[in-house]
Order: sequence, then C-alpha cells, then structure tokens
Amino acid sequence: MIALIYDKNVYFSKFVSVSSRQGLRNRSHTRLVKACSILRQVFNVNPLDVIEKAIKTARPLLSVRGKRHAGTIRSLPCYLPAYSSNSLAVRWIIEGANLRLTEKTFSEKLAAELFEVFKGSGYAIHKRDALHQLALSNRAFVSKIHGRGDERRSRYKVGLISARNAVPYFRPQPKALRLRCFKI
Repeated sequence: MIALIYDKNVYFSKFVSVSSRQGLRNRSHTRLVKACSILRQVFNVNPLDVIEKAIKTARPLLSVRGKRHAGTIRSLPCYLPAYSSNSLAVRWIIEGANLRLTEKTFSEKLAAELFEVFKGSGYAIHKRDALHQLALSNRAFVSKIHGRGDERRSRYKVGLISARNAVPYFRPQPKALRLRCFKI
C-alpha cells in the first residue's frame, strides 16, 4: 500500500529510474521505500517532501561546455535544462550516499544523505556549489569569444547566477549581477 503512494510521485520515480543499476529497478525501488520509512520513523518528516525538496535544492542551474576558439578549447557557462539538472542532482545524492561510512545499509545511507541535502548541506550541495563556481570563474570567456552586444541575439540569455540562491534568468536583476551565458 505504501509503495503505491510513492509510485505516483514524479520525483520518486525519477529517483528509482536513475538509481537502478543493470536494469534492477525492483531493487532500487525497495531500497528507496526503506529509506522513506527510515525518514518517516527516525526524522519525523514526510519522505516525499524531503525527496522533492532535496532534488530541487541540489540541482544545478549552470554547467560548462567546451567551445573551440583560436586553437584552444574554452569552457563556457551554459544553462542546464530541467531534466539534466534533475538527473545530476539525483546522481550526486546517490554518490554521496555511497561515500558515507557511518551507516550500515544503503537505505540508511540514502536516508541520511537525503535529509542532509534537505537541510542544505551534504555532498550534492558541495558538488552543485563547485559547478556553479566553475561556471562563474569562466564567465569572462563568453565576451572574449562572442564579442560585445551578444545580449541582443536570441541564443544568449542574461541571468543572475548564485550558488546559494538560484534565480531564473527572466526575473529583473540589478545590472551589477548580470551574467552572459552561452546557450547550446
């Protein structure tokens, strides 16, 4: 009965599909159901809310892509689509759970990692911050490769990028915090 409630959630099914190895979806499903029961019993929180907020918190807005310019490959910051950023967040959460040494079973490790990401710390948050920092450090290459005035072209977007507070690019922002990004 409990497993049927979880199966209707989009983030739960995304987590199961990304975390399954060698086509064993049933094993990853039971591990995630056990992790949800641990979240409910030990931490006294709604597991579906924890999974949803953990994925939304850990997903990156920016990534870097290589672009060849003058014989060298430059790393240009670009926006990630929602499906790619969700997959990255789930992969990072699973990777952080695998690296944990304090818990015994994978379900306990996954529950602890989900709760840490839910609270705003953890391996996935550090990976997201590192990726955003890399994108911010490479933002100077956008103007070098594409020149001035590229905000007018349709394939470039202007946005505020912050590792802590991810704000979509279509909101009005202060002029000092604007960043040009290369869109694929």
